Amino acid sequence: MGNTEIAVLEGQNTTKHIQIVNKKEKQEIPIYFTEDELRRFFMSIPTDRTRDKVFFLTLLGTGKRVSEVLAVKKNDIDFQNRLLRICTLKKRKRVVKSIRLHSDVAYWLSIFTGGLLADGLVFAFSRQYADDLCKEYADKAGISYKRVSCHIFRHTFAVRWLEQGKPIHKLKRHLDHSHINTTMVYLQIIDHDYNQTVDSLDILSFLKQGVQ
Repeated sequence: MGNTEIAVLEGQNTTKHIQIVNKKEKQEIPIYFTEDELRRFFMSIPTDRTRDKVFFLTLLGTGKRVSEVLAVKKNDIDFQNRLLRICTLKKRKRVVKSIRLHSDVAYWLSIFTGGLLADGLVFAFSRQYADDLCKEYADKAGISYKRVSCHIFRHTFAVRWLEQGKPIHKLKRHLDHSHINTTMVYLQIIDHDYNQTVDSLDILSFLKQGVQ
């Protein structure tokens, strides 16, 4: 088909949407953490740095932008229903919506925010400081071979979402992407890791237990 390829997407209904994508215009593949790199990263955070651990867990567990997480106040968190209120700027308009928190993220947030004022920022530091922290822990974990910033957790969230077979149109909505093509860049990672994923699938585990 030359320099074009067809991308077929399933929407929430049964209608299929067909888009023509120019291969030459494909976006650069995002940098993300593998499962082993995530383990090493969090192990590199000292046990007495709870704030840092909770910050990076929140980035990873929500997939939200760094600026959105840094703007969160304690009263934005509904611990009873595990909901986090996020403020997003879309087309210069302030949009507020609530997202579900992973149980582990909610747990660590509840521990860390216990002594904070209701209207106080949960993470009271700058974006630059956050990126410096991220690089510091990545270097300590031996992941200096990757160009690391806090945004890597957003990419990692998206990759893990698709690896688990969740719908891409829901990922687009969760990440607040304006266009599906922005979200589709993560499919290049899934394609790239296809052989490794197939090799690691334990799809024949029944053979280890014997066929009944």
